Amino acid sequence: MTGALQRLRRAAGAYPAPVWRLIAGTAIHSGGFAFFWPFITLYVHVVLGQSLALAGLVLMAQSAAGIGGAAVGGLLFDRWGGRRPMVWGVGLSVALMAGMALAQGFWPFAVLVALFGFASSLVSPSLYAYAATIWPEGGRQAFNALYVARNAGVAFGTLAGGLVAAVSLHLTFVAAALLFVAFWVMAQWGYRGAAFDRVQRAPSAAGPARRPLRASPGVLLLMVGLGLDWMAYTQWQTTTAAYMYGEGFSLPAYSVLWTLNGTLILAGQPVTSWVARRWPAVRHQLLVGSSLFCAAYALLALSHAYAGYVVAMVLGTLGEMLVWPAVPTAAARLAPVGQEGRYQGWVASATSAGRMVGPLVGGLLVAGVARPVFYGWMVGAFLVALGAYWLYGQLAARPTGLDRPGTAAAGS
Repeated sequence: MTGALQRLRRAAGAYPAPVWRLIAGTAIHSGGFAFFWPFITLYVHVVLGQSLALAGLVLMAQSAAGIGGAAVGGLLFDRWGGRRPMVWGVGLSVALMAGMALAQGFWPFAVLVALFGFASSLVSPSLYAYAATIWPEGGRQAFNALYVARNAGVAFGTLAGGLVAAVSLHLTFVAAALLFVAFWVMAQWGYRGAAFDRVQRAPSAAGPARRPLRASPGVLLLMVGLGLDWMAYTQWQTTTAAYMYGEGFSLPAYSVLWTLNGTLILAGQPVTSWVARRWPAVRHQLLVGSSLFCAAYALLALSHAYAGYVVAMVLGTLGEMLVWPAVPTAAARLAPVGQEGRYQGWVASATSAGRMVGPLVGGLLVAGVARPVFYGWMVGAFLVALGAYWLYGQLAARPTGLDRPGTAAAGS
């Protein structure tokens, strides 16, 4: 017990106090979101009496609006700092959730959900850009901490949301709104002080590489890789669930896989820390993680056994534990001074784009190809993403690197 407490104290002391506030805010915000999004389909189908196809279109509209919200949130961070876009985004989210709870028809509800996708996506770029500007020497540690906090919030939100939904689906909106109010309070008063108020500005005499709205080749490659990764990875939540059900596996057996996912993310941090020490360059972590994605889906193409699904989930989870924090870390190193927000907004937009088109692509493919071929296409998407990360790494390994001034290229 004493050794565990000592490890906990060391872990607590590893992050500056402002980063801990970011970690807490990330967990609260993702928890509120997780209270809401798993039940959109059920609410549209059961309460509003619409088809599952229309429910899918609502989710697509939410993700599409999230692309714009993430990009705008990043721009606002660079202009005004992170507090205002977070306060505005969360405040608007609370108002929209109140509207959803009162909405009587499908179309008003669908419009409110799409607007919520925009409003809620204003927040993430500021959280990640703050991590880059408040603790630049933290590198991957800061982004990995936010990644773990986000998943912890999702785990709590989905578990508690299921209990609330069993009483009333309308109450899930109320519970989510309360968590968003808690985050609003934190953003308004907790994200203050020298660390949060110090927003770096781009020099007025910017050279060609620092044009305000021009993305570097490196961040474009990261966006391509991340978007393809998410497009393929979302098949776990859509097509793979359908395959397992059709093969006679129960819904609890499928849910266990996501319990395993969450457990690995929290308990498997020593593994990814070892990988990060073994391959400290972010470009190498991207390649290792992408290779694990490929291995996971290759196994799904070859195996119908439940053990195959379990091993594939382990490999895929290890892959996401490396890739998801590494991309914002790389984007932070690419961002010119004063443009940290928009670079984080761009990679967040790529995530939303991948999650938006994933179910559509999966639905189109699964209707026309056999199961092994379907997963073969997904392995191909991961390989293209791996190629994009490899090209990023080649550019980053040049003597001048891809990093903004003052960051060693070796860490790219």
